[in-house]
Amino acid sequence: MSKPQDEKQMNIELSEETSLGVYSNLAVITHSPSEVVCDFIQVMPGMPKGKVRSRVIMNPQNAKRFLKALQDNMKKYEENFGAIEEPKNESPSHELWYAKHNGLVTDMLAVCIPVYNQDVSVLVDALLKQVKLQVDQVSIVVIDDASSKRYMAQYEALPETVKVIKLKENIGRSRIRNTFLLHTNEPYLLFLDCDSMIIGDNFLNNYMENIKANKPLVLFGASEYQKETPRIYYRLRWKYGRKVESKSYKERLLHPHLTFKTNNFLIERQTFKAYPFNEKISGYGHEDTLFGFELEKNNVLITHIDNPVLNEHLDTNTQFLNKTDEALDNLIFIWELSGQNKDLLARLRVLQVYFKHKDSKGLRWIMRSLIKPSRFFLEIGFSNMTLFSFYKLCYLASIPAPKTI
Repeated sequence: MSKPQDEKQMNIELSEETSLGVYSNLAVITHSPSEVVCDFIQVMPGMPKGKVRSRVIMNPQNAKRFLKALQDNMKKYEENFGAIEEPKNESPSHELWYAKHNGLVTDMLAVCIPVYNQDVSVLVDALLKQVKLQVDQVSIVVIDDASSKRYMAQYEALPETVKVIKLKENIGRSRIRNTFLLHTNEPYLLFLDCDSMIIGDNFLNNYMENIKANKPLVLFGASEYQKETPRIYYRLRWKYGRKVESKSYKERLLHPHLTFKTNNFLIERQTFKAYPFNEKISGYGHEDTLFGFELEKNNVLITHIDNPVLNEHLDTNTQFLNKTDEALDNLIFIWELSGQNKDLLARLRVLQVYFKHKDSKGLRWIMRSLIKPSRFFLEIGFSNMTLFSFYKLCYLASIPAPKTI
């Protein structure tokens, strides 16, 4: 009769360096469907930061075996040496700092601020005060889209609780918004333009209460412009904002999709993953038009809340006209990108009027010849909305028309 085979033994090699071990007084454990990640951290007294000394990655089966072995060993330890008492009222500050800073715990809401050549210190400070006083499940993430050097120093003064990402190259208004998905884990994202000012004491709390009560997919808070009439060289942007862009809560409820903007809106994470901004749009303007249209086309409900921000920054008349030109170029591109969608065209009044008369050579010649005079009057402060609409038609007449409609 043959002897049973000896059980196989595993030789385990322990290097001299590894045998010394590392000291850890904090562990953060996270997981995905296929891995469990254990970060062993060393936090020293008086130091604001902890350092990960070792990261161990296991599959879920081995992690469960490890848990069982650890529980068995701790049980034997307490049998031999007595029960281990957990410290009372231990401050979790280091643990929370590490976990939040590295995206390992999930708050309810991430405030997302894309920045380009703008000082956001006042905006972030106002948000931090509300987070501290009212809300305990909010994080703040700032992504700078390769601003000039003069705007970089502001980030050094921001507290570590604010996550700041500095891009080396400008990636544009659409792509930078999508990039927040890579730097957040929260189930809701609140996007704020970098020139916004918080005007409500319960601004963040209003959003949090709506999330808890209604679980919205998309929630628009809107914006306002200053009531005081600005100097004449800033008046065009101000008047357009007040008369055309800013709509009251009641007005927005009547046309929830048509009044949607992206300067102050909340979106559920999985919805944003499914319908991100179209990254083919790289220039200024109307990326929110296509974004809102795609949401409507896919039956994503846009709800509204009376929770506006103040548009603090006003462009000069010349700056606003330059941005308008770029936005009109983008508008033609977006319409072509949509496959010249008739439903999208129905939302764009300026394109409807333009396409109605674009084949009239005489009218196009007149509009092209009047673009400079109309721009001149707008630049010097004649901020008439009818003239501004006419200027936009003149500009469209000056660029190559789409081949088909």
